[in-house]
Amino acid sequence: MDPATAADLSAGLPWLLGAGALFIALGWGMHYVGPNAWYGVRIPATFADARVWRDTNRRSGRLLMLVGAGTLAIGLWALATPRLAPYVLAWMLGGVLAMAVDAFRYAGRRLRYYRALDAHRD
Repeated sequence: MDPATAADLSAGLPWLLGAGALFIALGWGMHYVGPNAWYGVRIPATFADARVWRDTNRRSGRLLMLVGAGTLAIGLWALATPRLAPYVLAWMLGGVLAMAVDAFRYAGRRLRYYRALDAHRD
């Protein structure tokens, strides 16, 4: 990568660092919010059972905080080494995509688990 491109990418690093801090804050909040229409993992499986909502949002919140912490760490490192700037965005976008895929799969598994548990109790 030529120095001009690296300088252009590193100019956006403060925004990415802010996004990392925001991800940490949003992930922390996901541990404490109950089912609602605005915040958290809002998919049919999480709305079907409050236990699935709780479990899925706690797990996704931890993953989102991990993505945020990684974004901050790589972003701070990239401030000293501008050629690393593209990796900050790649980490952040890849992490959010992985978290979303994991949330769908995990919520479905938890819903099946709780339905089987409830059927066994009846």
